[in-house]
Amino acid sequence: MRTRAPAFYTRMGFSNTHLSYSRVERYEQCPHAFRLHYVDRLPTDPGPELRFGKAMHRVLEHLLRDHVRAGQTAALSLEHAEHLWQLAWRDEGLVGVGAFYEGLRMLAAFVRREGAVDPASVLGIEQPFELQVGRFRLVGAIDRVDSLGDGTIRVRDYKTNRLLFSRAEVAESLQLSIYAMAARELWPWAERIELQYDMLRHDMVLRSSRTSDELDAARRYVETIGERTETDAELAPRLSARCVHCDHKEQCVAYGAALAGKRTAVTADDGDLEAVAREREAVACIAKAAYARKEHLEQVIRARLEDHEHLDLAGMRYEVVPTCRVEYALEPTLAALEEATWLPREKLVARVATVDRDALRALLDEVGKALPRSRMLLLRAELDARADRTITPRLSARRSRR
Repeated sequence: MRTRAPAFYTRMGFSNTHLSYSRVERYEQCPHAFRLHYVDRLPTDPGPELRFGKAMHRVLEHLLRDHVRAGQTAALSLEHAEHLWQLAWRDEGLVGVGAFYEGLRMLAAFVRREGAVDPASVLGIEQPFELQVGRFRLVGAIDRVDSLGDGTIRVRDYKTNRLLFSRAEVAESLQLSIYAMAARELWPWAERIELQYDMLRHDMVLRSSRTSDELDAARRYVETIGERTETDAELAPRLSARCVHCDHKEQCVAYGAALAGKRTAVTADDGDLEAVAREREAVACIAKAAYARKEHLEQVIRARLEDHEHLDLAGMRYEVVPTCRVEYALEPTLAALEEATWLPREKLVARVATVDRDALRALLDEVGKALPRSRMLLLRAELDARADRTITPRLSARRSRR
C-alpha cells in the first residue's frame, strides 16, 4: 500500500539527528527509500542476504573479542567460530543447508587466512566513532582495526558480497574514506592508514589508502549529501536492480508498479526522440527491477530444491538440471593437436590459446602482494598493451551532464 509522509515532514521539513555512511548510501541509491526509512520511519523487513551478513558479522565480532580476552597469541578457534555460527544462524531465523554450509566454509577460510593473531595488535573491534562534518555529527562503527607494528594501522571491513568490488570501487569507496577519517582522529599517532575489505565469500582481501585531499573531498561530499537529504522536496524513487534487496520494497509504490510492468510513459510517435528516450529509461528501470526479482525468486526455489528432486508449483515443474561446460586443458590439447596435424606448436598456440581474464586478474592480485606497486603497474600496462581487443558496437545510455 502507498504510504504518506508524516505532517511534520511536509510542513516543517526533515532534519537529520546525525549522519552515517548507511544514511548517505541509502540516499545515493534511492531517495525514496531514504524517506521511507528515516523520514516515515517504517519498520524494516531485511531479507535473508542481509540477515546472513548480520549473522556473519556477529560471529566475527564475538570470535575476535573472546580471542583478545584470552590474551594469548594463537590461531583463532575454528571450533568456537562454528559454535558461534550455529547460535547466530538460529537467532537470525535463517534456513537452508546450502547457505549454512557456505557460512561454515567462509569462517574456515577466514581462520586459516588470519593465522596467529596477537591480541595486543587488535586496536578496535566494532570500534565506534563520531566526527564533526560541517554542522552534522557523522557516526558509525569500524568492524576491526589492527596495528601492524611499524606505525601503520589497518582498518578492516567485513563483506559477504557475492560480487567482488573492482579496483576503482575500492579506491573510491566512501565507506572506507569515512573509516580513514575516523581512524585519523582515533589514532593520531598512526603514520599510515591501510584500508581493507575482507571479501569473505571469496577468501580475498582488497586494500587501498587515501590521501589528505581525498579525505577532504569525502568530508565535503558527506556534508553536501546531508544537506540534500534535508532540502530534497521530492525524495523520488530510483528503480534499479538493488530494489530487490531493499527492506522497504513492499511499501514502495514504484517497485510494485515495476513488477506489474506499469509504465509512466508510452510513446505515441517514434519520431519524438525525447519521448522515445523517456520511455526507454522507464522500461529499462522496470526491466532491471523485474529481472533482479526473478533472480531472487529463483534463488528461493533453488534453496528448496536442495531437499527435493523436483517441485510442482503454480502449474510448473522446477528441478535442477545439470549443464555441462567443456574446457580443454592447454598442454594435453596442444599435444594431441601437434601429433595429429603436424603443425608447429607456436602456430597452434596462436590459433587456439587465450588467457581467461578472470583467472589472470586473480593471478595478478596474488602476485601483486609480493611485487612493488610500480612493478605491478608496469606489468598490467604491458599485459594490456599486448592484449587483443574486439570492438562491438552497443548502445550506451548514461545521465547527461547538460
